[in-house]
Amino acid sequence: MRSSYMVVGALAMAVAACGGPKAGDVATKAVMDSSSVLDFASVSGGVRNAEAVRPTCPIIPHYDAALTVTKMSGTVTYRWERSTGERSKDFELKLPEAARTGTATVPLEADEWLHRVRGLQTTFTDKVHVLTPVDRVSQAMPLAGICY
Repeated sequence: MRSSYMVVGALAMAVAACGGPKAGDVATKAVMDSSSVLDFASVSGGVRNAEAVRPTCPIIPHYDAALTVTKMSGTVTYRWERSTGERSKDFELKLPEAARTGTATVPLEADEWLHRVRGLQTTFTDKVHVLTPVDRVSQAMPLAGICY
């Protein structure tokens, strides 16, 4: 008899842990409908510390991007995905009020890293991967650099 109480208690705890929103929870998913649009306004970049004829290592591939959102509210989750196979942390972007009823272009957090491979011309690419509310990936932006 005791074991059935433990099972019921464990089930009750599991249901409570998986339950719906609680007081104080903040919605993180953007609200979209059939008229909503999420598009990449820009993805651009440059290689910093590479201005010299023979730049010294490290050089810094640096990328910027912006989204254009129309008739959306809430939060967009995204990350940068590098040609090196590395990913940035996931970022959460709270959409401005203007995007709820109209269109807004919002800048994303920049991505950059140190490149220290000496004497080898390297092509880098980086792209933005929107994870929520829709799964969308930007075109990869290529950059090239070499350092000594």
